[in-house]
Order: sequence, then C-alpha cells, then structure tokens
Amino acid sequence: MQGNTTLLMGVDDARVEKVLEVIRGTCVRRKKLLPHTTSELPSAINLPIEVEAGGAIVFVVDIEEFFKL
Repeated sequence: MQGNTTLLMGVDDARVEKVLEVIRGTCVRRKKLLPHTTSELPSAINLPIEVEAGGAIVFVVDIEEFFKL
C-alpha cells in the first residue's frame, strides 16, 4: 500500500518521547527507484531515478486548553 496519512494525537507530556519512538520505528525513510522518461532521449528509453520515500513530519505543540463538543 502507498499513500499519505495525517494523524492528530493528543498525549500527556510524559508520553511524547514514547510516541516519537513508535513513529520513528514505523515511518522510516527509504530509497525508491521510479521510472523516468527524459525528453532528450527517445521515449522508449526509461531511466530510473532514485527518490526518497517515507518518513514523517511531526509537530509537538503545547495545548493550553481543548474542548470536546
């Protein structure tokens, strides 16, 4: 499976490091080869290019208050 996922998590300050540890272990960066056709060469020639995939962007923000409506 491929795709992007957005997670919003609220955890106590004491659990932030554990959550980051789980994310680091799950969302690893990896190199991936994708087919690529250049306009300079005949269209029958596909040259693979290497791209980075995976990983995560994490924001850790203190929440002063929240409301459950």
